[in-house]
Formats: sequence, C-alpha cells, structure tokens
Amino acid sequence: MIYFAPVSFFRRWLVCIVVLLGVAPALPAQGGLEWMTSRAWRIQDGLPDQVIQAIVQTPDHYLWIGTKLGLVRFDGYHFLDYGADLAPVLHDFGVDCILVARDGTLWLGTQGGGVVHLAGGTARTYGTAAGVENGLVRALYQDETGRIWAGADRGLYRLDSALPNDHFIRMDDPIATPDVGVHTLVGDGHRGVWAGGTRLLHFHAAAGSGKMPWEMLQLPPQPASIRIWSLALAEDGGLWIGTLGGLYRVPAGASVGGAVKESRIPGSILSLYRDRHHRLWVGTLGEGLYLLGPDGSVAHASAPAQLGSNAVLTMVEDLGRDLWVGTQSGLNRFSVTGMQLTRIPGTIDSEFGSVSVDTDGSVWVCSRQLMHIENGVAKLVALPMLDGITVRSVMRERSGAFWVGTLGNGAYRIAKGLTGHTDHYAAAIGTNYIRGFLETPEDGVWIASDGGLANWKNGVVTSYQESPNAPHAAVNAMASGAPGELWVGTFHGVSLWRRGQFVDSPASAALGSHMVWALHVDDGGALWIGTEGGLYRWQHNKMQHLPVDADMGSPAILSILEDSRHRIWLGGPTTVLRTKRGALVSLGQGKAFEPEIFPVSRETGAELSGGAASTATLDGADGAWFASNEGPLHIESEKVRQDGAPPPVMLGQVSVDGQRVAVDGKLVLQPSVKTLQIDATPIALGSRPGLQLRRKLIGFDTEWSSVDPLQPATYTNLPPGSYIYRVEASWKGFPGITRLELPIVQRTHLYRQPVFLIVCVAVVLLLIWLVHWLRVQQVTLRFRLIAEERNRVAREMHDTVVQSCIGVSSLLEAIAIRQTFSTTATPVSTAAKQEHDLLNTAREQIAITIIEAREAIWNLRHPQNDGGLAHALRSMLDRMTAIQNTVVEFTSEGEPTPLDDEPVHELLMTAREALHNAIVHAAPSRIDILLQYEPGRLTIRICDDGVGFDPATAGRGRGGHYGLLGMHERMERIGGSCTIESVPGSGAEVILEMPLGRAVRTLQETR
Repeated sequence: MIYFAPVSFFRRWLVCIVVLLGVAPALPAQGGLEWMTSRAWRIQDGLPDQVIQAIVQTPDHYLWIGTKLGLVRFDGYHFLDYGADLAPVLHDFGVDCILVARDGTLWLGTQGGGVVHLAGGTARTYGTAAGVENGLVRALYQDETGRIWAGADRGLYRLDSALPNDHFIRMDDPIATPDVGVHTLVGDGHRGVWAGGTRLLHFHAAAGSGKMPWEMLQLPPQPASIRIWSLALAEDGGLWIGTLGGLYRVPAGASVGGAVKESRIPGSILSLYRDRHHRLWVGTLGEGLYLLGPDGSVAHASAPAQLGSNAVLTMVEDLGRDLWVGTQSGLNRFSVTGMQLTRIPGTIDSEFGSVSVDTDGSVWVCSRQLMHIENGVAKLVALPMLDGITVRSVMRERSGAFWVGTLGNGAYRIAKGLTGHTDHYAAAIGTNYIRGFLETPEDGVWIASDGGLANWKNGVVTSYQESPNAPHAAVNAMASGAPGELWVGTFHGVSLWRRGQFVDSPASAALGSHMVWALHVDDGGALWIGTEGGLYRWQHNKMQHLPVDADMGSPAILSILEDSRHRIWLGGPTTVLRTKRGALVSLGQGKAFEPEIFPVSRETGAELSGGAASTATLDGADGAWFASNEGPLHIESEKVRQDGAPPPVMLGQVSVDGQRVAVDGKLVLQPSVKTLQIDATPIALGSRPGLQLRRKLIGFDTEWSSVDPLQPATYTNLPPGSYIYRVEASWKGFPGITRLELPIVQRTHLYRQPVFLIVCVAVVLLLIWLVHWLRVQQVTLRFRLIAEERNRVAREMHDTVVQSCIGVSSLLEAIAIRQTFSTTATPVSTAAKQEHDLLNTAREQIAITIIEAREAIWNLRHPQNDGGLAHALRSMLDRMTAIQNTVVEFTSEGEPTPLDDEPVHELLMTAREALHNAIVHAAPSRIDILLQYEPGRLTIRICDDGVGFDPATAGRGRGGHYGLLGMHERMERIGGSCTIESVPGSGAEVILEMPLGRAVRTLQETR
C-alpha cells in the first residue's frame, strides 16, 4: 500500500494562489466516474478541521483522518477527535501522514513533533532523542521486513529495533546530498524503497540492519524547481511520479531519465493512488481529481460538483472499494451507487424542479432557468420569448413541438425545435402558473396549473377549472387511464375526468382527502397513487395501502414510474426505491419485500422535488431522472451490486448516570445506578443502503428492537441480575450477521442479596418457631392450670361433699341395719314401718348422690372418652343403676363414627339427665337404651316403663327444676334435637338426634 505526504505550508500557499485565480468548475466527464456518487463531509457535518492531510483504514474498519488539528476517527456516523490525551503533540503540531502497520497499530507523522506510535491505548513519541533530527515528518512506510521508514523535511530515517529503545537511524548521506527533503515513500516491489521529495532516491534491498545502498536519479528538466509530492508503482512495475510540474511515468526497465509526461493531466500533482482495479487516481493542485483507467481512459471530477475543493491532498481505497479523498475543504467519498447528481448552481435551494427527457435522449432541467444536458454536458438555454421569465416545466410533443410552462406567464408551444412558430396560452388556460404537461393519443395535451386542469387539442385550449365537480386546487399529478379518461391528483385527493366532464369515482371516496403527489396507471388498469401518507393502489373497486415507509425513510411518495421491465420506481423526499411491480402487490398481501434502495440524500445531500407533473421521468433505457434541489439526479438501469458481509458493530460511548465510563470486557453496575446508556454503532463507511440494526438486552427485553445507528440504547432502574446487551447488523435481503455482545452485571443492595435473604428467612423461621414454642408453652401451662384446677375441685368435692355424704350414708346404713334386726325380733307399728321406709329411701338417695359425685370427680380427672360414645354410655349406665332393682338393656347398632370430645360430653350429659329423671321420678322396672349410627345421623333412644308424665307441663322449669330445658339446650348447642314422648301412666321415651356433619361445623363455630 502507498502512503502519501500531503501539502506543507508551501503547498497550501500554492493552493491559495489557485483559488484566488479561480478555477472553472467542470461537470463530470463520461468514463469511470460517470456512475460514481460523491458524498462530502465538512465542518458542519462534524469534521474538527476540513483540511484533510492523510487518510487510512485500519483492519477493524475504522477510518483515520489526519488534519492540522490532530487525529480523527470516523465510523461513518461520528467523527471522534482521538489521541490528543495520549499524545499532546498530535494536537499541537497536527498530523501530516499516517501509516497502518501490519500489526494494526498506527504510526503518525506530525508537522514538528516527530513520529508518534499508537498501540493498545498508549502512545510513544519518537523525537530528536530517538534519532528523528527533524520533527516535520511527511511520509511513513513499512518495508517487507517490517521496519518503519520516516521521511522528513530534512532526511530519511528508519527505525532499527536492534538499537536500544528502538532508535531511528538516518539512511541518506547529509554530506553527499545535503538538504534532502522526503515527501513520499513507496516500495519498489523488490524489497527496496523509492523516496521522493527535493530529489528522487532509490534504496536497494539489503539484508540486516544498518545502511542500504542507494542512488539518486534525475528527472527530465522542468520549468520550475523539481519537487516530488507523490509516487506510485505502475501495474507493469514502472513508476508514476507526481511533481509540481506534472505527472510522469517511468516504464518498467527504463531509466528515470526516460520518464514520459502524461499530458492529459494538467497542473501540479499532489497525490497518487492505485486501486484494486489497477486504476490510477491523480489528485492535483487546483484541477481536481483525475482517473486513469487500465484502458487508457481519463475521467475527471472537480469542485463544486463532486469535490469540496480542487486541491486533492490524499486518497485511499477502503475495504468496501469506495475511494476516500481528502481535500483542502473537506472529506469526499466516491462510491459506485448507480446514482449521478449533476449539480447546477441555479437549482440549489429552489422550491421546485422538473425534468424531461427529449426524443434524442437529452435531458431538460427546469428550476427557475432552463438547462439542457447532452452527452454529460449541461448548458444554459436562453429562449428569446422567455427572457426574464421563470421556467417551471417543459415537454416534447410527439409531433416535435416543444411546450414550456412558466411561473406566472402561462404556457408556450414552439412548433419545431426551438426556433419555430410560438403560440402563447395564458387566459385560455385559466391560471398562468403552469405545473406540467401530459400528452395522450385521444385528447392532445393536458395542462396542469395551480388553478386546475386545461386541455389543448388542435390549437384550441379548453379550461375545466369551472366545470362541475372539478377540483379547485393545484394539479400535482396526471395519469391517462382508459381511452377518454384522465386521473387528476391535487392537494385534496384524486378526481376522474371522463368524456368531457368530471365524474364521481369510488376511488375518490376510498382515498379521501389525502394530498396526492403522483399518479400512474399500469397496463393492467390499476391506479397507483402517491400521497403524503404513503402509497396506494386502486383496482377492482378496492383501495390497498402498500407500506413502504420503512424502506423509504418517509411515508411521502413524490413520483411513480414504471419501466419496460415492469419495475416500479418510487421517489420520496430522500430516497428512491425500485422493485418489481409484482413485489409491491405481494407486499400488500404481507409477503417479504426486498427492493433496491437508492439513498439519495445520504449519498448526495440533495432532496428530491415534488408538486409538479414532471418531477421524474424515464430515460428511455430503463433508467430514470429525478429533479432535486441541487440539480437532476440520474439512476442507471442496471442493478447495483451489493454483496459482502455486514459492517462490524463497535462499542462506542457507555454512560452510567450521565458519566462516561470505560468498559473492558464486562460492565458491572453498582446498586445505586439509575440510568444506563449504550452507544453501539456499526462501522458503515460505504454507501450501501438497507442496513438493518437491532438490539436486545437478553434477560430484560422480551423482543428485538430495530434501532437507528445514531440512536443509543437507554435503560433505567435495571433489576439486579446478569444480562447480555446484544446488537446485530445485517443487510436486508442478504445472509450474514455481525454481532456485538456486552455482558452486564447489575449488582443488588445488601438487603436484596441471596445470602441476606436466606439469613432473613432463617431469622423469620426462628421467630415463628419461637412464637409457636411460646404459644405451646402458654397452652400447655393453661391446660396444666386447668387440669390442676379440675383436680383441686375433684379433691375438694371428695374431701367435703363425698365424705359428708359417706358419713350420712354410714349412719343411715347403721340405723337401717338396727331397725332391721329390731323388726325381726319385735313387731313394729305402722308409723315405725313408714319411718323405716323413709330411712331406706334417704339411704338410697345418699348412695345415688355419692355415685354421682364420684362420677363428676371422674369426669373432672378424665375428660377424654377414649372408648367412644358407646363405651361411655355403658359405663355411665352401669354407675347410675348399680344400686337399683331396675332392669337395664343397652344396644348399639351401626358402624361407630369417631366424634370430638365436646359432642360426646353433651350427649352423655343429656342421656344422664334422661336416665336420672327416669330413675328418680318414674320408678321404672325396665329401661332400654338404643344407640344407632346411621349415614349422616346419630340417634340415642331412652325408654322406660315408669309412671310417665305430661311433657307440655314438665318442661317449663317450674320450681327451680330445669333438667328437661337443659337437655334441649345441650342438644341445640351441638346442632341436634331432643324429643320427649310420654303419657301419664304409660312410661316415657327420650329421642336424642344429631347430624354428624353439622355437629362438627357447629362445634367449630362455637369454639
């Protein structure tokens, strides 16, 4: 690769002279540059300095630019002032030349600060102490052995790594050739080096370090003093030499004295570059840029049409085969885009523009003045009848007549050529502000104006501005439909003219009041409508919206064309889209859509025009012309080749809470971070459209998000966790993806960390266990207290009531025994016999009381009935009838159902009360108890054959006796019932019933 040394103070002084003298701008010539698009960047586009002195591209695809103010890195979107913090000499002295070494590091030659080496984020400066005796370094080169050469204003130096601290040694002989200035270095292809400047030196190959054999060669005599600015090897091994006196070529094998001057390249030569296509690019001082093809062709580009300045200081071809050109007034890129913009000064910033292709293939351009482009040359056309009149649109009739529409002066029809009879139409049209023309076979020429529609046929003009249903608005577009039909687009929708009048059309109602910019009727009869809100298609009484906004960058459709290949051309404010008509129809059905995209504004800086009937036209060879605010734009017919891998995505600026941070492999965020902003940009230096960029924060985002390359990603209040920020770039419709991944860890607060949470859970569980333990202790203590109280009551009853009763019972027993003996020995009277009976009754009642007291004590000490209800009933029955002469029968039926203690207790107490009543009051001879377990129900039946009673009067609780009432209350408490059936003299039956399920619920509620 060749590296060039651009202008110094002397060279810039020459540039100023050329600029002051003035150089006539040249339009692009036919040849290798005709289909290359030039894009310019200046200070207003972000360049720190627009004097571009050096350009290189590193393997990571970045473009590096050297200016008088330092080093700039460019990714296609952002200019980053780079290296000033690492090496202040870059900003102090500026960068004059740049070398990309084979290891990818940068070597920089400064204008007074020596050589600077940037590698791995560090910088090392080589100045006088390192052997570079002159700090103004103009050229750098790396030979086949990897050694670095530096050409300075005085002397040629080479870095010798064998010397301590990587010292530079001087390669020329300051005694034999004093004041040698080296401006350019290039390898000779045989491990030698050519050095050009004040002299031409050739250093031959030599092994090892140290001096190399060299010779000084003479160039042919020149009018001015010899000064070589650039060198380049020719394809055949010869040498191209760029000097202030012109361009010379030394054929392979010839001596330098046999150099031949290239007379087709005028002016002083500042830079040379041979690209991959073996073409030689020649940058001049004041004459712009030339391209010499391998076939000997010459093409030319100059300012202001394609360059910012005619002083071309440096050039380089990037990995995408675009040519980057540094000039005195900015940075330019030449790309094969299929687009060619012819800038015409009079059209710049005009509010309108139109183009028309003539029958001979030449192009007419209207934008306040009339221009004619023929064979790539644009000429201003002055018609006598149009002196001082603004031209808005033109059209060539099939008969050869030429129509001219003006801004305020109506329309002109020139019969033949531009010199025949001229007819002027103004009042007959109705409005003198003409927007365009359309010729149809049946109806002649239609004239669109700011006031409506008019027609010319056989010399007669008819205005339809006042016709019924006529659109009273400016006509932006016209399209011929079926014979006798014309579609008209205005700012208020679309109208249909048919057979001499405007008629109602379903298409008008379906479209509504959209602003119509363009109309086209295809050979299938479908009407295509371009509006401010997108593209519509009307066919078979159905209006279909075709979403092309994402591909065009704007919903507005300013022009619609269809070529002979049935490709639809859509022109928007900034973009032209081309695709097969069927693909657009399929788009409306939701199918994939992969059009050709021409990013006009991005590549040329121009915006396409709209609002006229001829803002775009086909060129007759399946290409198209478009009017823009800077001149006509031509897009070729053939498809522009678009291949290659997507551009790499590089991590740019990362900001945390507004502060920029450095990222090395992984980004770790502290718990207090609120906002994270990530700028990841593809290095898209080329002009290729259709770049798709999407991002996703894996672990946070659920879906991919399509993003603009200039749009950073912002996240707020990320939850703690590990994430991966991923950005993917791809070309629409092409395979291959490039990817950037950044691991992100959002740390959590201490109180959110797992260990802390585990400890907290353990503490909570411990507290729960402690509370439960305390509760159990309280319950245990309460039960112990209750048990102790029950035992105390039982002891008190045993020690008092029971003991007293036992004492009374013992006395009564003694009296009874004594009376019994007395009775057997001596007959007693009737009164004595009654007294004896009363004593027996009292004795029996006391015995019963003792049994009941013991039973109560037993219940207090043994509250659980582990034997079940049947066992409890049998035990109670045995205790209560132990001293009675009553026959007792107990029966249990059914499958026993386990019951809680409380229902059992209530049932036992109720049954006890029934037995007590029967024994005490009924004097029965037999008692039957039946316990029945039925599905969902429990029944206890107590029957006796005693004296009976009246239940209606006995249950009122008179006289302080509440036994029967208590029985009812006990059964109601457990959800059961107590039924008593008895007749005086016929015994009694007590029925206790309890629903098993309800008993459980009632018990729970009462608790």
